Amino acid sequence: MDYRKFQSEDKEGNGVAKKANARLKELVEELINHAWDYSLETKTLPCGATIIDGGVETAGTYEAGRIITEICHGGLSRASLSLVNMDGIVLPQITVESFHPTLSAYDIQAGYTVKGEIVSGPINMHLKKDGLLYKKISNINKTTTGIAIIQSDDIPTNRWVLSLSEQIHLSPKDLCLIVVPMQSIVGATQIAGRMNEDVIFSLEESIGYNSLKVKHIIGSAPICPVAKGDVKKRKAYPDDFLHYGAMVFLTLEANLNEDLQALAEILCFRSTPAYGRFFHDILSEAEGNFMNIPGLKDINKVAQVTINNLHTGRVYQAGNINIALLRELL
Repeated sequence: MDYRKFQSEDKEGNGVAKKANARLKELVEELINHAWDYSLETKTLPCGATIIDGGVETAGTYEAGRIITEICHGGLSRASLSLVNMDGIVLPQITVESFHPTLSAYDIQAGYTVKGEIVSGPINMHLKKDGLLYKKISNINKTTTGIAIIQSDDIPTNRWVLSLSEQIHLSPKDLCLIVVPMQSIVGATQIAGRMNEDVIFSLEESIGYNSLKVKHIIGSAPICPVAKGDVKKRKAYPDDFLHYGAMVFLTLEANLNEDLQALAEILCFRSTPAYGRFFHDILSEAEGNFMNIPGLKDINKVAQVTINNLHTGRVYQAGNINIALLRELL
């Protein structure tokens, strides 16, 4: 793979790009060089693209999911794992600080449907080149690394990868595709690691608020237990643990007289009509297609939000962790 430097519009943007590119190289090499340790498999498709199997035919690990969470931010984050006691039920938990929040958690991390698959990560710098909000590194060289996280139960076909390569004008040999099924340890971990993305996405897509005002963001979420195959009772989805178990703290450079309490309230899942429902039922109504969920832009929200006003030091908190609802899924 060719890990060449991003081009940029100014020195600050160039500095961010250089650091992110170097960090990405380290993270991807960590997965490849220690694939056996992390219960992953790597392979090369006939077209030359590198595939990292994060759960299709492998077991994966929480640590691999943590690393992939950082990769999905373009290397501009730090994630850590721990355990959380939720009213007597102990679950793994991921905590993520997203650096340059709009760039890492929105421009890069947010997922989009590409030729039938949900794709996210650094490849967004090509897919969204003209739509990046963080303009300081919007001028990207076509040979920039093509790393993508693909949420899928299957390894992409050679034909699909060639089509993607043509779309973004990168050689297949410059692509590294990390495949993570939702119902896998790796997949559940990296979805839990999207709590900050949910907040930035909601600011931009649901509320129409300038997310560049968010100067710092850190969040944590319990990681959903996984169940491969059919189960008789309602299956727990990672999204449920974001909706009812995730909490995010953000530092906001707010304007004078902004109602930050109201902003915190609308960023919480309990502000949506879907509150009280489980994701299994919401997804079933969309015939299993995530992108076809009605009002999708308005339900990518977390359980609890705290806003720190950078000018005054005051904090505004809304929402709550709903352990009772989560217990119904466990």
